[in-house]
Amino acid sequence: MRHRLLISLCVFLGLSTAYADENTTSTTPTTSAPTAAAPSPTASSNSYDWMHSGDVYDKYTWGIMGYVGGMTHSELYHDLYFAYDGLGPGTLYTLEVDHQLSKENLFRRFFQKALFASTVELASNFTYETDPTGPLTEFNPYFIVRWRDFPWNKYVLTTIGIGEGVSWASHSPQQELDSENEPGDATKFLNYVMTEITFSLPSHPEWQIMYRLHHRSGVFGLYCPGTVGSTAAGVGIRYWME
Repeated sequence: MRHRLLISLCVFLGLSTAYADENTTSTTPTTSAPTAAAPSPTASSNSYDWMHSGDVYDKYTWGIMGYVGGMTHSELYHDLYFAYDGLGPGTLYTLEVDHQLSKENLFRRFFQKALFASTVELASNFTYETDPTGPLTEFNPYFIVRWRDFPWNKYVLTTIGIGEGVSWASHSPQQELDSENEPGDATKFLNYVMTEITFSLPSHPEWQIMYRLHHRSGVFGLYCPGTVGSTAAGVGIRYWME
């Protein structure tokens, strides 16, 4: 009798233990192996955001530029598309300092909204000119409105700048004297306009080579009587510094 009770007790304990183990296994949450995250799309890394490609220049604050040009014999609008009838007499040698305004500058923000420009710079150049009337010097302070976001910037960084300011010359060059309607119309103090296109390697945006037009005029009688004016076309190089 005792043996039967002992055997029954052992069987009962064994069944109870097995049942408890089964319940523990079924109620314990299963931990699955971590699933590797799906790779992010690579389309964005392969695309080129050319509409902000000119932002590479925002890290630069000051620039220095050297320029050499020759006086043309045609109107400014002809010079814009290389339709000038020869160069000279008269050669210009220019040294210029440029300062790019910060993104927060109100003057820069105004032209960004009004003309969809990329940036605005302040500039001053000193120019020495060999002229038939004798050597002369110029001082030209002005500001530049610049566009610099182009689809081909991935290959060649390009900017287009238009400058407006004033110009003082030690005396009037021969081209301005020849453009007088009446003798004595030409004056030392005139309006200054600059247009340029620059090119840089994407790996070295701090170095720019350029084609530039350097123009002085009376703005159809605003600065002096008549239509006095002179234009030089030439090339230069600029170096930007942070």
